[in-house]
Amino acid sequence: MTAVVLNYTEIIIASIISFIIGSLWYSPIGFGEAWRKSKGVTEEKIKDLMEKGEFNIARTMLLELLTRVIRSYVYAVVLLYYSPIHLYDYLYMSLLLCFGFSVTENLGSYLWDMMPFNFFLINAGEVIVSSSVTAVIFYLI
Repeated sequence: MTAVVLNYTEIIIASIISFIIGSLWYSPIGFGEAWRKSKGVTEEKIKDLMEKGEFNIARTMLLELLTRVIRSYVYAVVLLYYSPIHLYDYLYMSLLLCFGFSVTENLGSYLWDMMPFNFFLINAGEVIVSSSVTAVIFYLI
Protein backbone atom coordinates (compact mmCIF):
# COMPACT_ATOMS: atom_id res chain seq x y z
CA MET A 1 0.00 0.00 0.00
CA THR A 2 1.37 3.40 -0.93
CA ALA A 3 1.57 6.28 1.49
CA VAL A 4 -1.20 8.83 1.26
CA VAL A 5 -0.17 12.46 1.45
CA LEU A 6 -2.89 14.98 2.10
CA ASN A 7 -2.51 18.67 1.42
CA TYR A 8 -3.53 20.12 4.77
CA THR A 9 -3.22 23.66 3.44
CA GLU A 10 -6.00 23.05 0.93
CA ILE A 11 -8.09 21.40 3.63
CA ILE A 12 -7.76 24.45 5.90
CA ILE A 13 -8.39 26.89 3.03
CA ALA A 14 -11.45 24.93 1.87
CA SER A 15 -12.75 24.74 5.45
CA ILE A 16 -12.41 28.48 6.02
CA ILE A 17 -14.01 29.38 2.69
CA SER A 18 -16.83 26.89 3.30
CA PHE A 19 -17.35 28.42 6.73
CA ILE A 20 -17.52 31.91 5.19
CA ILE A 21 -20.04 30.69 2.60
CA GLY A 22 -22.19 29.21 5.37
CA SER A 23 -21.93 32.38 7.44
CA LEU A 24 -23.06 34.50 4.50
CA TRP A 25 -25.73 31.99 3.47
CA TYR A 26 -27.42 32.10 6.88
CA SER A 27 -26.86 35.83 7.43
CA PRO A 28 -29.39 38.61 6.80
CA ILE A 29 -27.80 39.22 3.38
CA GLY A 30 -28.36 35.57 2.48
CA PHE A 31 -31.18 33.28 3.55
CA GLY A 32 -30.90 33.91 7.29
CA GLU A 33 -34.26 35.62 7.66
CA ALA A 34 -36.10 32.97 5.63
CA TRP A 35 -34.28 30.20 7.51
CA ARG A 36 -35.21 31.64 10.92
CA LYS A 37 -38.84 32.13 9.89
CA SER A 38 -39.13 28.60 8.52
CA LYS A 39 -37.65 27.26 11.75
CA GLY A 40 -39.88 29.50 13.84
CA VAL A 41 -37.02 31.24 15.64
CA THR A 42 -37.12 34.94 16.41
CA GLU A 43 -34.21 37.26 17.20
CA GLU A 44 -35.75 37.77 20.63
CA LYS A 45 -35.69 34.02 21.29
CA ILE A 46 -32.03 33.83 20.26
CA LYS A 47 -31.15 36.77 22.55
CA ASP A 48 -33.12 35.18 25.38
CA LEU A 49 -31.30 31.86 24.97
CA MET A 50 -27.95 33.67 24.90
CA GLU A 51 -28.78 35.61 28.08
CA LYS A 52 -29.77 32.38 29.84
CA GLY A 53 -26.51 30.76 28.73
CA GLU A 54 -28.38 28.10 26.72
CA PHE A 55 -26.90 29.28 23.42
CA ASN A 56 -23.27 30.28 23.02
CA ILE A 57 -22.59 31.81 19.62
CA ALA A 58 -18.79 31.54 19.93
CA ARG A 59 -18.96 27.83 20.79
CA THR A 60 -21.48 27.23 18.00
CA MET A 61 -19.29 29.00 15.42
CA LEU A 62 -16.19 27.10 16.57
CA LEU A 63 -17.98 23.75 16.35
CA GLU A 64 -19.36 24.68 12.92
CA LEU A 65 -15.84 25.46 11.73
CA LEU A 66 -14.75 22.06 13.07
CA THR A 67 -17.51 20.35 11.05
CA ARG A 68 -16.23 22.18 7.95
CA VAL A 69 -12.69 20.93 8.63
CA ILE A 70 -13.96 17.35 9.03
CA ARG A 71 -16.00 17.57 5.82
CA SER A 72 -13.07 19.02 3.87
CA TYR A 73 -10.76 16.34 5.27
CA VAL A 74 -13.14 13.54 4.23
CA TYR A 75 -13.54 15.08 0.77
CA ALA A 76 -9.75 15.33 0.45
CA VAL A 77 -9.27 11.66 1.39
CA VAL A 78 -11.96 10.44 -1.00
CA LEU A 79 -10.70 12.67 -3.82
CA LEU A 80 -7.14 11.47 -3.25
CA TYR A 81 -8.19 7.85 -3.70
CA TYR A 82 -10.52 8.69 -6.58
CA SER A 83 -7.63 10.48 -8.36
CA PRO A 84 -9.68 13.02 -10.31
CA ILE A 85 -8.07 14.79 -13.24
CA HIS A 86 -10.55 17.33 -14.50
CA LEU A 87 -12.69 19.85 -12.64
CA TYR A 88 -15.72 17.79 -13.70
CA ASP A 89 -14.29 14.80 -11.80
CA TYR A 90 -13.77 16.87 -8.65
CA LEU A 91 -17.28 18.29 -8.83
CA TYR A 92 -18.81 14.89 -9.56
CA MET A 93 -17.21 13.21 -6.56
CA SER A 94 -17.89 16.14 -4.26
CA LEU A 95 -21.54 16.32 -5.28
CA LEU A 96 -21.88 12.54 -5.06
CA LEU A 97 -20.74 12.71 -1.43
CA CYS A 98 -22.87 15.78 -0.85
CA PHE A 99 -26.09 14.29 -2.20
CA GLY A 100 -25.34 10.81 -0.88
CA PHE A 101 -24.89 11.96 2.70
CA SER A 102 -25.60 15.61 3.55
CA VAL A 103 -28.62 16.29 1.35
CA THR A 104 -30.27 12.98 2.21
CA GLU A 105 -29.59 13.64 5.91
CA ASN A 106 -31.21 17.08 5.56
CA LEU A 107 -34.16 15.49 3.79
CA GLY A 108 -34.61 13.04 6.64
CA SER A 109 -34.59 15.90 9.14
CA TYR A 110 -37.14 17.77 7.01
CA LEU A 111 -39.43 14.74 6.90
CA TRP A 112 -39.17 13.65 10.54
CA ASP A 113 -38.93 17.07 12.17
CA MET A 114 -41.88 18.26 10.08
CA MET A 115 -40.08 21.40 8.95
CA PRO A 116 -41.26 23.50 6.01
CA PHE A 117 -39.87 22.51 2.62
CA ASN A 118 -38.05 25.83 2.20
CA PHE A 119 -36.10 24.99 5.40
CA PHE A 120 -34.84 21.86 3.64
CA LEU A 121 -34.06 23.80 0.46
CA ILE A 122 -32.07 26.47 2.31
CA ASN A 123 -30.00 23.90 4.22
CA ALA A 124 -29.45 21.61 1.24
CA GLY A 125 -28.61 24.55 -1.01
CA GLU A 126 -25.84 25.71 1.31
CA VAL A 127 -24.33 22.24 1.47
CA ILE A 128 -24.42 21.91 -2.33
CA VAL A 129 -22.80 25.32 -2.88
CA SER A 130 -20.11 24.89 -0.22
CA SER A 131 -19.33 21.35 -1.43
CA SER A 132 -18.98 22.57 -5.01
CA VAL A 133 -16.67 25.38 -3.94
CA THR A 134 -14.61 22.89 -1.92
CA ALA A 135 -14.21 20.76 -5.04
CA VAL A 136 -13.07 23.78 -7.06
CA ILE A 137 -10.53 24.68 -4.36
CA PHE A 138 -9.14 21.14 -4.33
CA TYR A 139 -8.90 21.24 -8.12
CA LEU A 140 -7.07 24.58 -8.17
CA ILE A 141 -4.59 23.94 -5.35
